[in-house]
Amino acid sequence: MLLSDSVTILAQISAKTAVNLASLEIQTVGDLLTYFPRYTQDNSEIISIEQLKAGESVVIEGLVTKFRSMRLKGRPGRTMQTGVIIDDAGSELQLMWFNQPFLERSIRLGEKYRLKGKLKQQASKSSFYPEATEAVLENRESLKLGRITPVYKLSSEVTLGWLRARMFDLVQHVTEITDLQDLAELAKQDLNIDLYQSLYQIHFPNTAAEHDLAAQNLGLLELICLQIRIKQSLANQIHKPAVSLSGFSSKVNEFIRSLPFTPTNDQMSVIEEILADLQTDVAGQRLVQGDVGSGKTLVAMAAAVAVAQAGYQTVILAPTTVLAVQHAQNFAKLLLPLGIKSELVTSNTTQNQPAPILIGTSAVLARKQNLIKDLALVIVDEQHRFGVKQREELLEPLKMHAKFQPHLINLTATPIPRTLAQTLFAGLQVSTITNKPAGRLPIKTYVVPSEKRADSYNWINDQLRQAKAQIYWICPLVEESEQSQAKAAQTTFAELQTRYPDIQIDLLHGRLKNDDKELALAKFSEGETQILVSTSVVEVGVDVPNASIIVIEGAERFGLAQLHQLRGRVGRDTKQSWCFLFTTENSTTMANDRLDYFAKHHDGLEIAMFDLQMRGPGEVYGAKQSGVPNLKIAKLNDFAQIKYAGELSQKYLNRANIFTQLFKFSPQ
Repeated sequence: MLLSDSVTILAQISAKTAVNLASLEIQTVGDLLTYFPRYTQDNSEIISIEQLKAGESVVIEGLVTKFRSMRLKGRPGRTMQTGVIIDDAGSELQLMWFNQPFLERSIRLGEKYRLKGKLKQQASKSSFYPEATEAVLENRESLKLGRITPVYKLSSEVTLGWLRARMFDLVQHVTEITDLQDLAELAKQDLNIDLYQSLYQIHFPNTAAEHDLAAQNLGLLELICLQIRIKQSLANQIHKPAVSLSGFSSKVNEFIRSLPFTPTNDQMSVIEEILADLQTDVAGQRLVQGDVGSGKTLVAMAAAVAVAQAGYQTVILAPTTVLAVQHAQNFAKLLLPLGIKSELVTSNTTQNQPAPILIGTSAVLARKQNLIKDLALVIVDEQHRFGVKQREELLEPLKMHAKFQPHLINLTATPIPRTLAQTLFAGLQVSTITNKPAGRLPIKTYVVPSEKRADSYNWINDQLRQAKAQIYWICPLVEESEQSQAKAAQTTFAELQTRYPDIQIDLLHGRLKNDDKELALAKFSEGETQILVSTSVVEVGVDVPNASIIVIEGAERFGLAQLHQLRGRVGRDTKQSWCFLFTTENSTTMANDRLDYFAKHHDGLEIAMFDLQMRGPGEVYGAKQSGVPNLKIAKLNDFAQIKYAGELSQKYLNRANIFTQLFKFSPQ
């Protein structure tokens, strides 16, 4: 038997059931073996009837001595089943089910059963209500009760009991899988991992500790496989030569001297790293990460100045039109006095001309033939919004059109732990801007439940009138939804106009035409608007230093990384700023705990780490849509194991095939 064999080679899996398994992406023996449980349930403790307490979900065992099924009078189609069970100690208990007439065919009197359920007491009468029933048979191991049981993700065609049984049959014969033997031998000799035992215990452990050890062992092997595949992919890449730039130092120095502020030491260090990249004939690939407001745009400007002075082009890609427009305004303000022209390219600008710096959305790609002449640098802002796979798809047309392989800089304000960044974004150098400009104060953040809103409204009213404050008012939806209690932007806009009738309020969301978006943002930037009601379209990059308050409706609906981005729209000046997290009535305890953590922490890396633990990298970094590897068992928040796997992957490069046979995925 081979890992690549069809599942139909296994007993009780016909061609028809194989089609059902395919809906779960299970087609081969290896697919089934590595279809790991989502979680396990500890049903191992069996208690006596005498130990039962009302309301507790427990497992009991005994002989069923009575059973009957009956229709309920006056309730068409409804049935009730009753029975009696006697345990080994001789204690007797009444059993009661509802609407399970099939039990009449499966329950056999005088035979032993395990039942999981709850004891309920009504007056002086006690009955046990089973939610799961399993026959205890000689020479047959329990797969459901009396053990730790696996729970798998299912489809409508595949039942849990059937899948457990097929998995149990397979792991009994795991040593017979021919192409697994080399990996099992290597794991045993080099890593002290019993692969066969781990594959058995991840599905059917005797204890929670066995399951955890199996998950750790298999996770390490999968991470080794991942990093082997990444190293192979990098080794196989064929790059066009990059252009080596020179003669730009005087212009960059002039740009730095012209700034109305002094760059931080971190900014200067990262600028120097990028300039060193630009002077090589190997295309630099760098991830520049820095907290919101740390000054990543300045770094991008310095790089673009260097490229322009050397006689080449820079393309800056932004995820939204709003951010692209703001970048274009900031670049023009600071670079035009130096004689460096930039051009804004969006779906709303049609008469563009080639320029040393092209700033825009993916519309740049549609006009590459006319606009791109001598491309040497691509800067992707808020790269996590594009995602790994999408970003590569965006860049490929530029690479194919350019004479040289362009240098690449990725900017992100969602900090990624270095070890994780180097794993997910293989081949990228990582630069971090830690310090914010001097004089910035921590943003005071408060979680506001629905019953406390009135106090917030009154305080905000004072700030609007006495301090002439400018406020972002963020909503998770554009319009009301029957499926959600969250406040919508359109409704909130109307409510605030009624609440603050003499205050200038405007509305911004993704469904507006680009001209209307730009107008709303321009009015807010110039101070004409005091409250800007918006969706998360302002999440990234929008910079209005005078704005000092942000209110976020339905805050529990946002991830913490996104909340941190939104909070970063204020606190961009030396004055005190505030963030109010409005929650809905149905906000859960877990959601409120997340918000409480967020309110007490301001470091983006700490928040990203916490979010990573709570939600996983797929949601934090947009991986579900963009191709971060869909790992089956490994955890991308176990940085020590990631580092160890990276070291081992280099050692096993020449034996890559024995890892990649078990864990089949392609890094994106």
